[in-house]
Amino acid sequence: MTAAPPDRPAPGDGRLRRLAALTAASLAFAAVFCWPLFGSLGEVGVQRDWDQHLAFHWVPFATVTQYAQIPLWNPFLCGGMPMLGNPQSRWLTPFFVLHLWGGPELGLELEIIAHIALAWLGAFLLGRTCGLSRLAALAPATAFAGSSYHYLHLAEGHLTWLPFAYMPWILAAASSNRPLLAGAGLALAIGEGGVYPATYTGLALGVLALYGSLAGRSARPLAHLGATGAMAACLAAPKLLLVLPLLARNPRLTAAREHTSLDVLVQALVGRGTSVPPGYDYGFHEYGAYVGPIFLLLAMYGASAWTLKRRTAPWLILFGLGLVLSFGGALGGESSPWALLHRLPLFASLRAPSRFLVLSVLAVGMLAGFGVDRLAREDRGRRRAAAVALLLTAAADLALMGPPHLQNVFATSGTSLQRSESFVQLDDEDNRRTYAIARANMGALNCYEPLQPTVAPIGINEPGYRGEQYLLAGGRVSRVEWSPHRLTYETSSDGPNTLVINANFDRSWQVVAGRGRTFDYGGLLAVEIPPGPQRLSVAYRSTRFTLGVMLALGALVFASLATRSRWRSVRARLAASTRSVFV
Repeated sequence: MTAAPPDRPAPGDGRLRRLAALTAASLAFAAVFCWPLFGSLGEVGVQRDWDQHLAFHWVPFATVTQYAQIPLWNPFLCGGMPMLGNPQSRWLTPFFVLHLWGGPELGLELEIIAHIALAWLGAFLLGRTCGLSRLAALAPATAFAGSSYHYLHLAEGHLTWLPFAYMPWILAAASSNRPLLAGAGLALAIGEGGVYPATYTGLALGVLALYGSLAGRSARPLAHLGATGAMAACLAAPKLLLVLPLLARNPRLTAAREHTSLDVLVQALVGRGTSVPPGYDYGFHEYGAYVGPIFLLLAMYGASAWTLKRRTAPWLILFGLGLVLSFGGALGGESSPWALLHRLPLFASLRAPSRFLVLSVLAVGMLAGFGVDRLAREDRGRRRAAAVALLLTAAADLALMGPPHLQNVFATSGTSLQRSESFVQLDDEDNRRTYAIARANMGALNCYEPLQPTVAPIGINEPGYRGEQYLLAGGRVSRVEWSPHRLTYETSSDGPNTLVINANFDRSWQVVAGRGRTFDYGGLLAVEIPPGPQRLSVAYRSTRFTLGVMLALGALVFASLATRSRWRSVRARLAASTRSVFV
């Protein structure tokens, strides 16, 4: 009797094992490079920008968990302003689940770890997409995710820098002719408050698409760029449609006078110091982007290969773009590339041109990958071993330079205030206690907010305070219900009257129960009410958000239909091949 042949593994088994191995490697990398966070998980300090962003994350957390409402309005900041409409809001992301589960402090720490892992994995896949070997793809993964650029900004509290982890994913999707997927990545960056990540990635996509169009003499890259932008705009519409009117009322225009010297940029990329010369506006966190001499030398070695010029050219362009823009006004003053770019929409609201170094960091990693491949393929014995040794040494070098900055997350312990029984506005002398004030059930009128909105309410500790609600023409009013998105009052008036609410006016506040009409009373939310007693409710209702959700759902349906035939062909190829589409 003939023995049955052994079972052959399914074609997908190898791919799943490789994907699992890559995921495990990315998490291990993140664990090593985020080691300072593990000492005090669930506890962070409130120094620098951490206070502002902890408040940004606590408000959606409380709105959902305590009031079961969609967090569209923030009553705790600046007298009341849009929550989702704030460009820096970050709750429109799958990672918001971490906050709902463990609170904003633990949620943010877990997000940092997850995003570092995603940055490593995305850069690895970008390298593989662009033809690097598995060994060589470790170079962009390690150089990008391990650069001090991320850790310096995160330690400062720049939590909207987390979406930079999606940059290599988006570029990988674009380079593999998946514009809809690239657009989804951009939309996710926007949803996570990534003003700088989304803008910088969009710039990189545009420049690389233009290069691809000219080099290939084809309009296809530009068409894909348009599809990417359209998909990103539609998927991010629930937020973008709320951001636009807020920016129209409170434009944040910055000057383009900043400059960075060559010495500072060299120190930022390969220097081990953490200070800047006198005369600079910011601390070293705005300049540091350490990649180390090993990755830089490997990048130079890879870029010098004439036979690789077509594959390395896009990354040389990206490196030059990041470097030239990082000089700021040092390259021509008002005629510098940075100053000219700064005249465009979106870029006119950005500052600190040295932040563009993140483009150069990713480019160095990719070029270093080509250098590793060139080194390993010339002699598969000794030189391959040398390439492995160089990668390990470079990774250890980065581990010594970037992660220790995360210890600053715990440098200053937070303060706690006595909780107010009912919500009131407070004019605190310190604009860096927003988180503590919000958790104490109060609104911070002296707020740290880049958009600098007009603050109309009066604090309970200020002269002229008349309460959180009052009637202009006498009568009786009492608040019977308060939540971020719904306010209910019992009113009684002998004649027509005006109910004034001690909160900023917004057109989305409407009467939903009782009789009356909302209007702007010197910047405050007010309601015209008729004579007599009544129970009156006003609620925050955003038609723009509803329209945005409809656009996003429509985009998802379109993407599903557009990619169905593509996935059929991909599955057919996978069934006939054991090669993974991931690695």
